[in-house]
Amino acid sequence: MTVPTAAPPGPDGRGTLLPRGPSASTQAVARHRGRIAAGVALLAASAVLAVLVYGNLGDRTTVLAAARTIEPGAVIEDGDLTVVRVAAERDVATVRASRRSEIVGRRAAFGVPAGALLTPGSVTDDPTVPVGSTVIGAVVKPGQYPLGLREGDPVLVLIAGDSASRDAVDALIVSVSTRSTPDGTAISLAVPAADAPELARAGAEGRLLLTQPVR
Repeated sequence: MTVPTAAPPGPDGRGTLLPRGPSASTQAVARHRGRIAAGVALLAASAVLAVLVYGNLGDRTTVLAAARTIEPGAVIEDGDLTVVRVAAERDVATVRASRRSEIVGRRAAFGVPAGALLTPGSVTDDPTVPVGSTVIGAVVKPGQYPLGLREGDPVLVLIAGDSASRDAVDALIVSVSTRSTPDGTAISLAVPAADAPELARAGAEGRLLLTQPVR
C-alpha cells in the first residue's frame, strides 16, 4: 500500500497529497530475494541433470568392439578386440566383455570395421565363403598340401605341370574329408569365380598344389 505524502505548498498555500514510491532499501531487498530464488532454481535444475547423467552412466555395461578392421572369415585374435562402455537398450545385441575368451579363436562371420560393436552373429564356427568366390571340389595327395589343414584355413593354389607362368591363387578350405582314398583326400575350396573352371578341372585330376601363407 502506498502512503500519501504532502507535496510542497502551491501558490495558494495549500499542499496536495502525492503517492510515495518504494524506498531504495525495499527495492534492494526485492532484488536480493529474486537472485536467491533464481539460484535455488538453478541448483535444482543442476541436481536433476546430474541425476540423469550419472544415472545413465551407472546403467552402462562393458562390451566388445573391434580394435581394428576384421576381415570376413578371419580368425579373431585377442588384439582384434577392445572393451568399451555403452548404455545400450536391452534389445540391442552386444557381446559382454566377460565373454572375450569365447570370441577369440572363432571366425568373423562378416567384415567388422574398426570401432564397431560385436554382436553374437559377428562370429561363427563355420568357414565363410568370401564374396565373389565359387566352391570347387578337388582331390589332393600327400605332398600336395601341408599337414594339419583344416576347414577355414586360407591357402595358395597352384596347378602342377602348368607350363604357363601364373601367380598362386588365394583360396579358402571349406571342408576336408575325414576319409582318404587311394586317389587322395577330397577337399572343397572357395576360389575366385574367374579361376574356378580351370582350378576345378585341375582339382578333379589331382593336379592342385596347396601351400599356406606365412602370417
